[in-house]
Amino acid sequence: MDTRIGSTYGVLGEYKVLAYKAEETKRAGKTEEKHDELAMSAQAQSFSALRKALSGIPDLREERIGELRQKIESGVYDVSSSDVADKILERALGALAW
Repeated sequence: MDTRIGSTYGVLGEYKVLAYKAEETKRAGKTEEKHDELAMSAQAQSFSALRKALSGIPDLREERIGELRQKIESGVYDVSSSDVADKILERALGALAW
């Protein structure tokens, strides 16, 4: 009889041994409780605490976004093409600096 784990007989044999041990433990009145555990690194704990602290701070741009939305909807929002071009170049050159 082949008793290697990789063989069918070996797997069935190992299963029978585990089942027998579980049955013995059950008959003896011993139950083994397992609990899930979560271990977070110090960096993850810091990140979690920071994220929780930041979630309580209101977004300071909400007011500004509301103002811009009103201007756009009423048709009075105007931005110069020069300002747009400057911002595009600024961001593109900033991305290249990385």
